[in-house]
Amino acid sequence: MVRYGRLLFPCRLMHGDDSNCRGMSVVVERSASSHGFDIGPRGTRIATVVPSCDRRDRVPRRRAFRHLLILLCLFGVNASGQEPLGQGGAVAPAGDEEKLGKVFADWQRRRGRIRAVHCQATGNGIVPRGAFDELPGLPEGTERPVPRDDYVHKFAGTWLLDFVGSRFRVEIVSAAFCVPDAVFDPVHELWVFDGRELRQSRLGVTANKGTHYAAAQPDFRYHRLDYPVLTMEMLPVFLARGVMLPGATMQEIQNIASGIAPHDMTIAGNAIFEGRECLLLRTLPSDDETGVFFELWVELGRESAVVRALRFEGALESFVDIHYRQTPHGWLPARWRYTRLGFRRSLPVQIIQVVVKQYEVNPALRPGLFQLKPTAGMVVQDDVERRVYLLGPNGERLPVGGRIASEGYAPAVVTAIAATLLGLLAVGLAAWKFLLVRRVATGNGRGSHSVNGEDGL
Repeated sequence: MVRYGRLLFPCRLMHGDDSNCRGMSVVVERSASSHGFDIGPRGTRIATVVPSCDRRDRVPRRRAFRHLLILLCLFGVNASGQEPLGQGGAVAPAGDEEKLGKVFADWQRRRGRIRAVHCQATGNGIVPRGAFDELPGLPEGTERPVPRDDYVHKFAGTWLLDFVGSRFRVEIVSAAFCVPDAVFDPVHELWVFDGRELRQSRLGVTANKGTHYAAAQPDFRYHRLDYPVLTMEMLPVFLARGVMLPGATMQEIQNIASGIAPHDMTIAGNAIFEGRECLLLRTLPSDDETGVFFELWVELGRESAVVRALRFEGALESFVDIHYRQTPHGWLPARWRYTRLGFRRSLPVQIIQVVVKQYEVNPALRPGLFQLKPTAGMVVQDDVERRVYLLGPNGERLPVGGRIASEGYAPAVVTAIAATLLGLLAVGLAAWKFLLVRRVATGNGRGSHSVNGEDGL
């Protein structure tokens, strides 16, 4: 597996499904046949949000690590500006433990008054000229730079988050880069999670039937969640409530209301963001091989609003800058800018900048908002039943032939694999029998064994 996170475009652009043309977004775990990029075997796993069952066994080690980081901070240099972006390394002055207590108290108050959120934001995405020059899988002979010029596309996101019920409805309009053809394609997706099941309606695929983009992809999917949905470019919607971003597994996605515990953070010093002093907080590294951790720049004077969030995986991988406005519900996001760094972590390969058009707190939640079903004529991929079918006018499940063969669930593909394996087995048995008979015959010539007598094999 290759790790880069959801690359290139916002939300699900090179997603982790098993199709030929995929988008890349901000934190994706790919399957074996996809072109997406992941950040580890479980996708984005933020241990500070959803502890695993052995958390108590890890607490002493985590505390020791936290204390070590605090000691290391004593040798740091105070960050006097916005650069470098991460790991400010400032000396935490006396009283910062009290400030940390204020941060968590502010975040707790945010969670107390915000039970649900309906957020709409629009803007654009930018892929800088040459950002994909080192992208694996490009067609042989592709001319550089890729893209030839800065590629600008529309980005729009609508997030309906029920924190109390752990339900969400996420709609994304963006663009995707199809690696095999080295072209950009439209993306329009709707994700719905009712607290148990995750379903995806791929409106862009349905709208572009007959094109290379839609030819090998289903219109609707019952998900096993093999890659994250709630990703880095939508992090400000969560931070506004004082919670971090969940990860990729079903267990984690069912806990979107989880807050960060004080012992899961360490003080990393201070920094200046647009002329205002911020307290730097750092999450403990995840326990998997990626060691992912986040750094949060918190402005205490604005109800501990997180104005900058950085994600590290070895080195700085991506970051988002958030601007707030004061409302009757406290300081809420007004706009943000997300930046994803490239393969060598030097230049950006993706920039998303949006303005919030609506941020409704505690909207009315109708049950139907968190339900999603395929309609007749859609090609459906069911990860639970592991099958792909065409939904008929009366709900019947019709075969789709080899159209979705790349998904790996088509009966024809399974049959072909089974036949191949049986054939190889038959050939292997025949060869083994031939060699055995030959060996026995040779043994008889040397008088070493009796084949048909009492000492026979």
